[in-house]
Amino acid sequence: WKGFNLFQLYKEAATPYSWHEELFRYANEIGITIFSTPFDENAVDFLNELNVPAFKIASFEILDLPLIKYVASKGKPLLISTGMANVKEISDAVNVAKDAGCQDILLFHCISSYPTATKDANIRMVSYLRKRFNVEVGLSDHTLNNNAAIASLALGATAFEKHFILDRSSVGPDSSFSIEPYELESLCSETYNAWKSLGIAGYDTKPAEEANLKFRRSIYFTKDIRKGDVVTKESIRRIRPGFGLEPKYYDNLLGKKVNCD
Repeated sequence: WKGFNLFQLYKEAATPYSWHEELFRYANEIGITIFSTPFDENAVDFLNELNVPAFKIASFEILDLPLIKYVASKGKPLLISTGMANVKEISDAVNVAKDAGCQDILLFHCISSYPTATKDANIRMVSYLRKRFNVEVGLSDHTLNNNAAIASLALGATAFEKHFILDRSSVGPDSSFSIEPYELESLCSETYNAWKSLGIAGYDTKPAEEANLKFRRSIYFTKDIRKGDVVTKESIRRIRPGFGLEPKYYDNLLGKKVNCD
């Protein structure tokens, strides 16, 4: 963004109001959920008339509590990026939103560095934010790979934000840290597969494992003995398949008398 002052940068980067109606119509036609980030109350009203399903507050606006209050009053889900914000600033934003009637809140952990080096992603914040604020948490990811997104799933991330462009060679305010179509496809498939791998915590035998239970060991008689004989190490062994008594009972059986042939 070298060479821009702030006014020039935001004038260049803003999505024109006049584009929205056509974008929303087309997105709805092809089944893409679409919404837009408001930066003042007029934009909130404009988007509300387009029946946005949710509102997004950018990191740089997390201190604008009057704006957050106004957005929250619309009763729609609210996504808030937390780049640069400390815990007090995040808490203020969440409390204002809840007090204004918004209960569906998602916080995006965000590092406001463009692009963000993977080593600086600090995704442990995902689990911290979930625990601290008891809301859904996502990752606003400015890295140029999928590593942080995939890893953050294991920490509880349920949504991802990524800058996207059709062709990175098209010069724009954020083209240098935006991903292209094949990278977006990779992000979607890899995070989806990672999500499927999470499963459910617990030790019940999983269906995929049932066929292999037979490869465990169990206790079998390995020689014929008569009623009244004593079980010895020579008469039982711990061998496969695992259809019999578990090996943990081996010592209990030794020295016992059998009650049948």
